Amino acid sequence: MGHLREFGRNAYILMGVGLIVIMMAVTAVSIGFYRGSFLGVAGVTLYADRSGLMLEKGSDVKVRGVVVGHVSGVELVDGKARIAMNISTDYTRAIPANVRATIDPTTLFGRKFVTLSLPERPSATTITTGSVIENGAAATEVNDLLESLVTVLRTVEPQRVSATLTALSVALHGRGPAIGQLVSDLDSYLTAFNPQLDTLRRDMHGTADTADVLAAAAPDLLTTVDRLSTTGDTITAQQKQLSAFLLSFTSFGNRGGDLFQAAGAPLQASMAALVAPTGVLAEFAPIYPCFLSNLHKTNTLLENTVGGSDRPGLNILGTLLMGDPPYRVSQDLPKTGLDNAPSCYATGDQKPGHVPFDDGSHAYRTAQGPEDLIGNPLAELLFGGWR
Repeated sequence: MGHLREFGRNAYILMGVGLIVIMMAVTAVSIGFYRGSFLGVAGVTLYADRSGLMLEKGSDVKVRGVVVGHVSGVELVDGKARIAMNISTDYTRAIPANVRATIDPTTLFGRKFVTLSLPERPSATTITTGSVIENGAAATEVNDLLESLVTVLRTVEPQRVSATLTALSVALHGRGPAIGQLVSDLDSYLTAFNPQLDTLRRDMHGTADTADVLAAAAPDLLTTVDRLSTTGDTITAQQKQLSAFLLSFTSFGNRGGDLFQAAGAPLQASMAALVAPTGVLAEFAPIYPCFLSNLHKTNTLLENTVGGSDRPGLNILGTLLMGDPPYRVSQDLPKTGLDNAPSCYATGDQKPGHVPFDDGSHAYRTAQGPEDLIGNPLAELLFGGWR
């Protein structure tokens, strides 16, 4: 019985020790998984002018808010902060080699972390073990603000600041409504003015271009002004002659006025009388070239007829024609006026046939009665009838 009791007590001790060992192992494995000890990581080095406060071992490394690794060490090397980072190999394939890094705080006094920013034009290669990121930037910290504030306080004298604030307080005392109304009016003015800013900016650009043009033309403008000065001096010196010249124009204008006043009515009547002839000339204007061309050819033929040939004297080729049908009072009354557009028939090598004009004479009608047989039948027998 004693041996059994001793064995049971040892078993409990071993079981307790084993439970403690198992709990320690589970804790160690959990910590390892949290730190990524069992995952593949790539060691990357970041150099920055400073690491700032609260950037410690184990701080996060993020890309677009996603934790991709942790800081494994921070140390000062040659006046710069060297930050060693372990980045999971699951993410290294998506991070280009020319990535930028900044050290950002979680809060104003909180722990810092490293942010990797992807560039607009990422490189074809990605970060691997041994990659180095240069020129890391650290955000502004509280100590920087305090240092700037201390510098300002050392430069500005507190008693003068106090006096200025006191004077400002006295000046503004009791004027709150007026200042509020001023701010309200200023807001309304700016609201109305704001839509015109684009137009104002465009006008200012145009004014700048105009100023450039004027600047380029300035030498020519100055030369012109200089020459105008010379011209002004000349006019001043010759003002008597210029006055006489202008007075001569006045006298000429008065003479012209007298002339038109005396000849105004006859000139007006002459212009009125020319309206009808010029209207007829304008109506027949399209046939002038044809008319002048025919006149030239007719003149050539007349020159050959009246002595232009190699034979002396007057050369005439004549033909006797029988008489036309007699004139009839009721049927052959003359017609005046045109009912068609002006026309002209050009002469060529071939002689054109007779063109009957509707003048009311009916001179070439066929014989129809005894009175038409006086001259018409013989002409029809010799030359054939025509209309």
